[in-house]
Amino acid sequence: KPVPKEKEKTKWDKFAEKKGIKAKRKDGKLAFDEVSGEWKAKYGYKGKSAAGAAAGGVGEDWLVEVDEKSEKAEKEGADGGKKAKKQKKAR
Repeated sequence: KPVPKEKEKTKWDKFAEKKGIKAKRKDGKLAFDEVSGEWKAKYGYKGKSAAGAAAGGVGEDWLVEVDEKSEKAEKEGADGGKKAKKQKKAR
């Protein structure tokens, strides 16, 4: 039997070759953490970014000081967290 003919390139294949477009490769799920010296997941449970507050993890704001006098003066939950939101926005 004769060797099969090479498939003709599609319009997209021709265009991609002309423009230099290549297929994307998957970015790995793991990243090397230099502090601990281990490979950790980039996101999710025990991920590398879990340490940062921006990533939804525990950041530097894990402890908030409360002024006892102002706390006694206000009813608990009366402001609905508006005061804390304003303080956070001011930072």
